[in-house]
Amino acid sequence: MVYFCTQDYQWLGRCIAIRTKEILNEKREKYITDMFMLKKDICFRHSRCIYICCMLICMLMCFSDAFGQRASAMEKTDYERLKTKVIQAYKNYKTEVDVSSFELYVDSDKSTIKEIMTEVVNKTTMIFYNNHSYSLEYTGTTGKITKIELGYASEYKKTNGSVKAAAIKKAAAKLNKEINKITSKIKPGMNSVDKALFVHDQIAKDTSYEDKVSNNSRLTEYGVLVKHKGNCQGYSLAYAAVMEKLGFSVHFVDSEYMDHVWNQIKIGSNWYNVDVTWDD
Repeated sequence: MVYFCTQDYQWLGRCIAIRTKEILNEKREKYITDMFMLKKDICFRHSRCIYICCMLICMLMCFSDAFGQRASAMEKTDYERLKTKVIQAYKNYKTEVDVSSFELYVDSDKSTIKEIMTEVVNKTTMIFYNNHSYSLEYTGTTGKITKIELGYASEYKKTNGSVKAAAIKKAAAKLNKEINKITSKIKPGMNSVDKALFVHDQIAKDTSYEDKVSNNSRLTEYGVLVKHKGNCQGYSLAYAAVMEKLGFSVHFVDSEYMDHVWNQIKIGSNWYNVDVTWDD
């Protein structure tokens, strides 16, 4: 059964999250109401003090939210800029990225860099040669991060640490050949939904699920499209690689709770969830 539904129909997890938020708001309102109605014999002066305190708390919460939104907007710009820089470095077969201009520090920004690197290697097509690892270089006195050293899969790296660019290009040619095999079967007259389903079916038909830790290529579009074995990470990257070739906008959705990742594609003005792994 093909799981192919519009994002407009929210998932159970999101519904629960929304409902939880509503319950929390209801509890908060009830708490404030109860606080004012706690005792009928409370003196007016005390109730007025409570009211003023509540108003001050609400004002502080509003200011805090507004400041947080401004801060996150600024951080998001740098986040995207750094992510783009790392992706570009991988595509140019660089082994390190100079990040000294970003004012990043080991004590406060390690988790942000981890988040960026996770997103890069898990949600960027055509950098299948990475090995899902990296290291940081920083100054000992200030802890300022100056470089991110990029990891490459062993088959694409020499013993001296340099990258085997020729080997990557050869593998990329094989990968592109497999992508073109699928896209060349798209028939004239197929609409966007037909194309999305066709690619979905081709990948599901040609791939076997593989989750052996020893098989690193299972995490990549190369493993799925060339070796025809992969896990959800590989399936989603493979589907994204083919759909991007066809001109579709593609997102990745992941769930830590389910330990799973799938795709969303844009058709018209709607985003649709596509999970090739579970449909295989």
